[in-house]
Amino acid sequence: MLISPLSFEAALAMVAQGARGATAANLRSGLELEAQGLTLAGAADGFAQLRKALTSSPTVTLALADGVWADKSVALKPAFAAAQSGPFAARIGSADFASPATLAQINGFVSEATHGKIPEILGQLTPASRVVLINAVYFKGAWESAFEPASTVDEPFTGADGQVI
Repeated sequence: MLISPLSFEAALAMVAQGARGATAANLRSGLELEAQGLTLAGAADGFAQLRKALTSSPTVTLALADGVWADKSVALKPAFAAAQSGPFAARIGSADFASPATLAQINGFVSEATHGKIPEILGQLTPASRVVLINAVYFKGAWESAFEPASTVDEPFTGADGQVI
């Protein structure tokens, strides 16, 4: 498992598309959009271009599973849905969050997109859940500089608790 800074930033940018007021300002600040001279739309277009470049490599397999599901009781604003399905290429879904089939649908989408490497991204949908934003990455590629086991040596390792192993 790894945490992808790109995925984290893309998920925040996806959320920012629907944010307003102080929340929107905090997201724009955290994403440093103004510092880069970008608007939310410009950032979304940048992610679209980056997504295309990253997923079209002949030597690397990269699949991005982005999706937004809303409970059937919630209607996504058309501009928000378009911002997700357009530049972010996110799958948009509406389903009954009280139904176990919805959890299976979301997990199935992620499992398929990640070639089975993430079979379950969500364990449950709570009664308070209304909208779920999903972002997962599948990456398969060779290292530019392969790891050389012969170049390693045993050395003491100090853990977070201070214990030396």
